[in-house]
Amino acid sequence: GIDVNALEQGCWCPLSWIKETRRKALANLESAFDEPLPKDDHFDRNHYVASTFDDELAIVDQMLDEIARESPESLKSTKGESRVSVLARSFEQVDAICNMFERKDRNNNSQIDISLLNEIIVDFLEIDGINAAVSRIREVKSHSSSDLRVIVASPRIIKPGEEGIWRTLLKTRPDGILVRSTGLLYRLTQLGGAGEKITIHNSEDNETMEVTIPELIGDFSLNAANAITAYELLQSGLKRITASYDLSANAITELATLLGKRASQLEVVVHQHMPIFHTEHCVFARFLSKGNSYQDCGHVCTRNTVHLRDQNGKDNLVLAD
Repeated sequence: GIDVNALEQGCWCPLSWIKETRRKALANLESAFDEPLPKDDHFDRNHYVASTFDDELAIVDQMLDEIARESPESLKSTKGESRVSVLARSFEQVDAICNMFERKDRNNNSQIDISLLNEIIVDFLEIDGINAAVSRIREVKSHSSSDLRVIVASPRIIKPGEEGIWRTLLKTRPDGILVRSTGLLYRLTQLGGAGEKITIHNSEDNETMEVTIPELIGDFSLNAANAITAYELLQSGLKRITASYDLSANAITELATLLGKRASQLEVVVHQHMPIFHTEHCVFARFLSKGNSYQDCGHVCTRNTVHLRDQNGKDNLVLAD
């Protein structure tokens, strides 16, 4: 853009000057493409330039080969054990999972094998109940031999005025954060990334508190549908990345193969109710309140369950996001 604040009121110039300025701007932009990129503070990447389609294919093949051959030090001790994470959308679900661990510790004859379960992902619509869920999971871990971890899920959609949600998530002191947008990933890595200690303001007692940015895990919404995208996201500070919903079983297998040693950082969703569609229109606010949006509806979605009945008589659960 052009800063016109310094110009006098009523200033005029010929149209030819504006056209010449536009031409110069395009010329400067084209010349900038020919200059070497500045070295990134976080990553050591090669800079590839392709002028033809054949060049593009060759560059993609070269990048995939480099990704497959890379062997990070942090992954050399990875045993590749399969682990299971369970996502809970309510405190009742968190409590039910915790009860399973407690019954297993008491009599060791649980009917459900939970030996592979090592993470509970807390994905609540409202932030208010997260602290109670985290405390419940911590309680189970302190009285059992399990290495149960608690992961807090970030909102998939961050509405205006919620840009500081990362502070609320960090205050819960989880073992990890499920990152669902590149904006949140950028924000947390700009603060120093996983392991960085930062000081945030606690509005409840008007004091500051020191928290540590936990492990960052990428959700399917980051759309890691190919090896290059998955690699870039992992390089951006993620510990693990979930494959995109668009991939078939064969495509996920190919993705894992192309990632080489980093395949141990790849996760897949094995059971999930796929959303039929998303809509900005809120049926909760429309039919259960006198409001029109989350700003004046009273958050009725936290206290009510709504289903939409289709033409076949099947009820489809509606979830607020």
